Amino acid sequence: MATKELINQAMSLAIKKSLAKKGFTSPNPWVGAVLIPKGAKTIKETFLGLTQPPGSNHAEVEAIKKAGRLAKGATLVVTLEPCSHWGRTPPCCDAIISAGIKTVVIGISDPDKRVNGNGIKSLKEAGINVVVGQNSHQVTNCLKEYLFFKKFGRPFVTLKLGCSIDGKIATSTGQSKWITNELSRFDVQKLRFKTDAILVGKNTYLTDNPSLSARSKSGKILKEPFRIVLGAPLKEDKRFYFFSGDLNSLMKELKNRGVMMLLVEGGAKVAYSFYKANLIDRYIFYFAPIVLGQDGLPAFAGKGPTELKKALKLELVELKKLGNDVKIVMERPI
Repeated sequence: MATKELINQAMSLAIKKSLAKKGFTSPNPWVGAVLIPKGAKTIKETFLGLTQPPGSNHAEVEAIKKAGRLAKGATLVVTLEPCSHWGRTPPCCDAIISAGIKTVVIGISDPDKRVNGNGIKSLKEAGINVVVGQNSHQVTNCLKEYLFFKKFGRPFVTLKLGCSIDGKIATSTGQSKWITNELSRFDVQKLRFKTDAILVGKNTYLTDNPSLSARSKSGKILKEPFRIVLGAPLKEDKRFYFFSGDLNSLMKELKNRGVMMLLVEGGAKVAYSFYKANLIDRYIFYFAPIVLGQDGLPAFAGKGPTELKKALKLELVELKKLGNDVKIVMERPI
């Protein structure tokens, strides 16, 4: 078995690198695996594997393939419990066993009912030493949206809004381009890159004609998530999926489509409807150093609680300065 220090380094690497696949593996989780050959002393001697898009190799198989014959007698460090069932690909446990790996170090067990301890059991029955719980807190945070999806049976919803310091997302005449600066707008592209689907309301769609693509700084399209407009279509547009039912029905449909992460980008009526339905799990606000006043369009078009004790309580996750803008990320306790 590899040293504790090397195993810790390997798990940290697996966590960090797996995030590069977030938004590209759904409905599978973004998993990282690092294979440590027998006798390896440094992280440079290891082999990294990352889960590929659906139908392609999982992280464990990728690492084993890269290691080749060096997999025999090795230690495999993986963020999530290896699968033991057939899906679009063969069971990862079979590949681990066939490769002759001696020890498997796992961050957390997989709550998927098809796995959920069965992978660990399968490995142990094959005589492999299994250790569970390595860097479990970091792994849990890394896979937060996947774990939420499995626990609650709906996508993890993030609301993103760009607004003035007095909480307005547009002027009284509806002008909203551009409240936030270029740094904030590029940061939004990163959010789009890491999500499965993006949603806007019909008014935003008609007013802004958004592409909702993830783009590079040069404007190159890097990704086109599943794009949803809330409301009946007024014209044919094959780029978007138009949905006019209630939000709970939408959540069920997105779950069936394998959408684990939904980014809601407005406008005010849509933001309020998700808030009112208690369907926002993460709030991301980009505050610009401007004041739009009483006549500006508020971030949420609807009534809030009349008493402070009834207000939604959130946890601060991130506070970041982007030029003169400020990004604030808050999450609902789950």
